[in-house]
Amino acid sequence: MLENVSIIIPFQTDHGPRKKAFEWVKKYNARVMPETELCVGIMDSEEINKSKAWCEKIVSYTTKLAD
Repeated sequence: MLENVSIIIPFQTDHGPRKKAFEWVKKYNARVMPETELCVGIMDSEEINKSKAWCEKIVSYTTKLAD
């Protein structure tokens, strides 16, 4: 049912609670929706730019986009 679903997450670590929460999200996704594709756009700059991370990750889709 969810084999054609990609979940895109822009992420920038804080090496603290945000990282811990993100690890939980990844484990939850693997347990509850293992057939989905988890696409993580990592942001390395000091500025948070969710749009840039999202756009960079969307080009790596392996799931076919809807027509």
